[in-house]
Amino acid sequence: WLVHSVPKNGYESIATCNWGFLGFGEAWKPDGSMGDKYMALGSVYAILDGMNEKVLCVADLMVSNEDGVDQNTDKPDITIVSGLRLLLDKAANVDEAIELLSQSDMHFSLGRAQNFSISDATGRSVAVEWQKGEMVVTDTPVVPNFYLHGDDGTSGSGQS
Repeated sequence: WLVHSVPKNGYESIATCNWGFLGFGEAWKPDGSMGDKYMALGSVYAILDGMNEKVLCVADLMVSNEDGVDQNTDKPDITIVSGLRLLLDKAANVDEAIELLSQSDMHFSLGRAQNFSISDATGRSVAVEWQKGEMVVTDTPVVPNFYLHGDDGTSGSGQS
């Protein structure tokens, strides 16, 4: 499902939402009911990747079968999907995205390790990973479903 968002105090964006993550099967079709309207509102916060009007692009990728991250400091808590929404709404470039993420404690939504691929209109592209409870940023033109920082070749969930 494509989700078009125009927040009052943020950047316009378009993103994808996987209804399966919200508990709906392949056969589900919206019928215009009040429940469908609530689900449409909820889909704004259940996105997996997107791009905003400043051409900031963000994608959530599954990294491995390892446990997810649950940072626990005095910073505000976010999940991967709410973090993605935050970046699309408030960041105009990679540097702003990194700064926003560094101000929050990350909690992975799926209980498995995930990372972000973030790029902007200048051509800068980074992988943002959480390893051993710390956020790590690696400048890279390609972000696979593998750790880039300190990877010994065994972290990936996909194939090389």
